[in-house]
Amino acid sequence: MVCLPLCFQVVFLIVLINALSNADAALQRESTSKYLIYTASNVLRHSIDCATAGAMYNFTHQQSARDKSVLSMQLMKQGYEEISQKSSSDKGQADRIAACKETIASAENALNRLLNKIDDYSEGMKVFANNSGLSSEKRLLDDISRRTSDFIEAERILCDSFTGQLRRARQNVVVILVVGIGLNIVIAIGAAVFFFQNIATRIERLKKSTDLISGKKTSPINRQGDEILQLDLAFQQAITDLHESEEMRRQLVAMVGHDLRSPLTSIDAALTLISEGAAGEVSDEAKTITRNASLDIGRLVRLTNDLLDAEQLVSGSISLKPTSVSARKLIADAIRAMEFSSINYSVAIEQKLENDFQFSADSNRLNQVLCNLIGNAIKFSPHGSKIVVDASENGDKVEFTVVDTGCGIAVEHQNAIFDSFVKIGDHSNSGKGLGLAICKALVELHGGQIGVESVPGQGSAFWFRVPKK
Repeated sequence: MVCLPLCFQVVFLIVLINALSNADAALQRESTSKYLIYTASNVLRHSIDCATAGAMYNFTHQQSARDKSVLSMQLMKQGYEEISQKSSSDKGQADRIAACKETIASAENALNRLLNKIDDYSEGMKVFANNSGLSSEKRLLDDISRRTSDFIEAERILCDSFTGQLRRARQNVVVILVVGIGLNIVIAIGAAVFFFQNIATRIERLKKSTDLISGKKTSPINRQGDEILQLDLAFQQAITDLHESEEMRRQLVAMVGHDLRSPLTSIDAALTLISEGAAGEVSDEAKTITRNASLDIGRLVRLTNDLLDAEQLVSGSISLKPTSVSARKLIADAIRAMEFSSINYSVAIEQKLENDFQFSADSNRLNQVLCNLIGNAIKFSPHGSKIVVDASENGDKVEFTVVDTGCGIAVEHQNAIFDSFVKIGDHSNSGKGLGLAICKALVELHGGQIGVESVPGQGSAFWFRVPKK
């Protein structure tokens, strides 16, 4: 599948480059031929200028006429030198150029003799009075004109042939491109058909294997075959291992929920009774110890609850029970539930909502979200500060905010705090990083959004929005 199109592309490029080279060579030859015709035409013009300037010098003896005659002869020589350098390899043209150069050399000698005669005024008049004195010079000029005209005519014929070659080369390039593109399309279609016929079915099998990751069983395993079938085997084994680890995790969480939470609750109740003197008078030091132990057990119970909630959210076993909810009552219940914690931390909680409104949601789950946000605000607020809880209607959504004046959250951490097991800061009571992740999952379960706006050192404003219905 790789070699076939690669070999074709190499051959196609070689043929195309050759055709382009031929077209470029034909274009170059045509351009050179036109330049030679132009230069030879200038030589003809200079020969006429040379004869005219010589005649003017004979009658006027002006130095400018003599100089122009000599200059025209030099330009004729220079023109044929350029023609000789740039001329093609055609033998007939080379012979014509050589003959013209010899004639120009003879004409230059004749011109010098003629000018020397004209320099003597009486001799000059005799020269033009007697036509026989000009026969050799005239013959030489006629030879230059005739030979140059022959060269130009031959070069024009060559130029026409080069033009035809260029036209054919360009046509070849177009044909090669059209044929190459057509063959490319055919090869591409053939390779695609081959690929889909021989590989697509096995890729589809791999796709089905990945779909089974969320299921409970795998498809039959073929333990022999090429690399793709071996990859399918690896997928099947990974699915089996994943299901086993998932089952072990669920059993562990169930054990934590049943075998750990109940004893912890009993221990917490017993410590409370002991500290209150139900088992006899206890010292102040013993009360302090039991109170601290009760706080530690409370943290363990909350962590256990968070783990259970996270497991239920991941497994999709939590279902909402929407009812008509009063925004004011929802906030009041959450503040009441966090009242004891706020007293311990010396932090006041204020409800800012003035105009109550109703919306449809699961009040218990939103109460859990608000309690979690208020609890975080309490833990990270300085003693003597105040937390403000508010709610508002925004079109077809309702928005709740919990604003504190604590340490704040850096911008680069404001999205990460809603991920599981992510903790920002070194607060000793900041939990295990599950609370905000659970809040996000519960809000999104309502079809809403949650976020935070914070400035380090000035506090944070956590918010969440849920639809009215």
